[in-house]
Amino acid sequence: MIPLESVQIGIERSLENTQRLLDDAKLLFENKRYASSLSLGALSLEELGKTILLLNELVQERDVSTTLWKKIFRSADAHIEKFKAPHKYHELLGFKSVDYSERQKINTIINALCKDFNLRKQRGFYVDWIEGKWWSPTMLPPSILESWSEDLIDMTEFYLNILKKCAKKICGERGRYP
Repeated sequence: MIPLESVQIGIERSLENTQRLLDDAKLLFENKRYASSLSLGALSLEELGKTILLLNELVQERDVSTTLWKKIFRSADAHIEKFKAPHKYHELLGFKSVDYSERQKINTIINALCKDFNLRKQRGFYVDWIEGKWWSPTMLPPSILESWSEDLIDMTEFYLNILKKCAKKICGERGRYP
């Protein structure tokens, strides 16, 4: 279990790590190392998701249970859950809610996108045997890798700027700003 009083420290460190990963993804992007930039961009978005999940526990004034920690951070679906966090906790980030029918449509799209982000992350890092052939991160055209990488960097940067303001406000109300 992670006690509530330690959650803010986790938020602070996760924000710092998100920024570090994002900065590294940008550096790789600037040097046209798009496959690696793509993967680090995806990892920065995942780390951002972890921050959001921790911030939600802080707002709810709950310790992070061992069960929740394993489910959200160590399970097979943990990557997808962290990718979905900016959407799932959009109200925490200050975005308006949508009606139920629209939310279901959006959830379907977000679920597909998150699985795609996870696959892109893996394809940017690993050589793999897929459908009877070897796959390498450099097999996609650079223009596609560049586009995907830029999208992930932009998305992470957008949410990170919002998240920093939210964390400052929420943690500041509790006497500590990360």
